[in-house]
Amino acid sequence: NLDILVNSAGVFIWKGFLDLEPSHWQSTIESNLSAAFFATQAFARQAVAAERQGAVINISSIHGVVGDGGVVPHCASKFGLIGLTEASAEALRGSGVRVNCLSPGAIEPESSGRGSETLKDKVTQGDLAKMCIFLGSDESGNLTGTNINAFGITRPVIASK
Repeated sequence: NLDILVNSAGVFIWKGFLDLEPSHWQSTIESNLSAAFFATQAFARQAVAAERQGAVINISSIHGVVGDGGVVPHCASKFGLIGLTEASAEALRGSGVRVNCLSPGAIEPESSGRGSETLKDKVTQGDLAKMCIFLGSDESGNLTGTNINAFGITRPVIASK
């Protein structure tokens, strides 16, 4: 049995709004949103059948809370993932399955072994791993339906657009 599910997909297509094709939209929504729904549903079914608690952690994006005209399908899917997190958390509240979300800004590549040091740094892979460990642990046992923004230096950059 699984105790923790992390939904972390990130199709990201930079295209102008008028240049987007149906395949761009469909592949992004299917990968970033639909896959998370079906994986969460399957995880919750097995947890309920086994009478076990569990934690689902969805990885959204800064583009799940800040619109960007250059990545419209990505924004739509990641905004949707936050909504899916909140709605799934409510639907599963009585089952013992918690559903939460992390929304990182730009992530420093090759950074799994370290955390960021200041607010002027990008978020690191290590930062996200620590947050996932917390959200999957008993220490976060009363959290469900929450979204944690972890933007690092990315927020001021996007805000200045």
